[in-house]
Amino acid sequence: RACSDIPRLDLKLVVHHGRFVRQTVGGRARVAGPDVILVHRLLKNPVNGSAYLLLTASALERVGVDPVASRMQQHFVSYPHLGEVPCFVADLEPLARPDFAAAPVLAA
Repeated sequence: RACSDIPRLDLKLVVHHGRFVRQTVGGRARVAGPDVILVHRLLKNPVNGSAYLLLTASALERVGVDPVASRMQQHFVSYPHLGEVPCFVADLEPLARPDFAAAPVLAA
């Protein structure tokens, strides 16, 4: 069933730049820290839309993207203990290929 649902899937990208520490827990490497918690919370953000790119202000600064020139909408999210986080959102729905649903799906 998963392969048949591929044409109905949407893409939501969340990009943040921040600090983290590497920890080994149970023999597995993991990342931790306030910025890691922030990214996890941003994955469940209140942004409307089914396909979008969300960059935090720190990510935009790091990659050098101009949100105005990129026609991104400013968005703020607020989390207890993390504060208000300025973000910028680009709607990816207009980029969807209408012929994608008709394309064959190959799964291994």
